[in-house]
Amino acid sequence: LHNDELLAIDAESGKAAAIRTVQGQRIAADFIGIGMGLGRDTAWLSGSGVACGALGVRVNECLETSVTGIFAAGDAIELADPLTGRTRMFGNWVHAIVSGKLAGANAARPRQQEMHDHISAYSIQHFGYSLAVLGDARPAPGVVAVAALNQGAKRYARFFIKGGRLVGAVLINRNRDQGQLVKLMQSRTAIPDAEERLARPETDIAALVANT
Repeated sequence: LHNDELLAIDAESGKAAAIRTVQGQRIAADFIGIGMGLGRDTAWLSGSGVACGALGVRVNECLETSVTGIFAAGDAIELADPLTGRTRMFGNWVHAIVSGKLAGANAARPRQQEMHDHISAYSIQHFGYSLAVLGDARPAPGVVAVAALNQGAKRYARFFIKGGRLVGAVLINRNRDQGQLVKLMQSRTAIPDAEERLARPETDIAALVANT
């Protein structure tokens, strides 16, 4: 729904039946889920010198804060996406582990710091569908989005391409492609005719990675 808001939830026999919106739409539904979001408590850092942004504690590419020698990791941080350079946060446990290890290692070895290069990957299964979001899957100037739909197989992908490079993807029932797509993003390699090839549902992603 665009430019609209939830007004009410209708129930029948004690169960969800529909939602009604501010603009007058009524949409039947037998299940309703609400995303609550996530907030970060950074108020306690006020006056410490550690800079915070709208999404969390600001860190550089080595996960160091604005105060030399102080590092941050996990859900608490705001950093540049390694594929697009756009500010974002990472909110899953895999990144918490990876970034925690990196922040600790960089704090212990200030002269041998390594850069954060984790490709974001979220996945979940609901109602018989496998959903995944990889990389930076946000619209932006200079980013082209193309879709590949195989309706018969109930498989869908939306790819985000910048300068011929794959920087993000949203997948439905394309589990076997997830690892290969992350490899493709990590390679930072421009794909010849990227938009045309990725828009074809029959494109073999593993072969594309091998030949790119």
